[in-house]
Amino acid sequence: MPPIKTNINKICINCNKKFITCYSSKKFCLRKCCLDYYKKTGKRKESLKKYRLTKNHKKQQEAYRLSKKGLIKFTYYRKIVWQNVKLARSIKRLKLKGKRINKKQAEHLERFKTYIDSINKAQRNYRSKAKNSIKKKLADKKYYSDPINKKKMAIYRKKFYSTKEGKAKMNANSNRRRASKLNAIVAWTNIEKIKEIYKNCPKGYHVDHIIPLQGKNVSGLHVENNLQYLTAKQNISKGNKLLYDK
Repeated sequence: MPPIKTNINKICINCNKKFITCYSSKKFCLRKCCLDYYKKTGKRKESLKKYRLTKNHKKQQEAYRLSKKGLIKFTYYRKIVWQNVKLARSIKRLKLKGKRINKKQAEHLERFKTYIDSINKAQRNYRSKAKNSIKKKLADKKYYSDPINKKKMAIYRKKFYSTKEGKAKMNANSNRRRASKLNAIVAWTNIEKIKEIYKNCPKGYHVDHIIPLQGKNVSGLHVENNLQYLTAKQNISKGNKLLYDK
């Protein structure tokens, strides 16, 4: 025969209320009291830490993640996090420009700083691989060759260079080029011949320096022998490099 359970009078550790139980190990009158007590003493965190290391918890997590509710919650959470990260990035840009940010913005940036750092690290690792850099170049070429995207970029450039920052950038670039052009003019430069070359430039072509004035490894001179006609596309893609440089 099984042993007969006897009722025991006990006092709750949390609320000090009297309660009757048939279990000698029971310390709380209600589950709520048990949770409150564990929160107060800090034992709840410890027990949760231990539980999260178990296989049962991992199984439960996986099952919830694959469930309908879990997928909806995960996509919603990811969307909210990404919105906050974008906001943190814009705050960071303001800070780098030397603009003032308020306390709330500073707190938001500090909160999502780890996310920004991890994203930047992942992007650097991805771009450092030769395979991915080739992929990116091909994708960029495809994107910028599309007439719709060309229009978009033209509108963006027009908008940017009309701002104070854009005007300052454009002036700095033009002044740098003007200065390098003046430094590249030597005693045997034939200004009249150069003027003729610029004047007789065919439509849709640019006058280009064969050895660029602001090259990375070499800088050319502003002389008539160093000038050539290139199509607008060729000249823009060439930039400040020699035509046969890779």
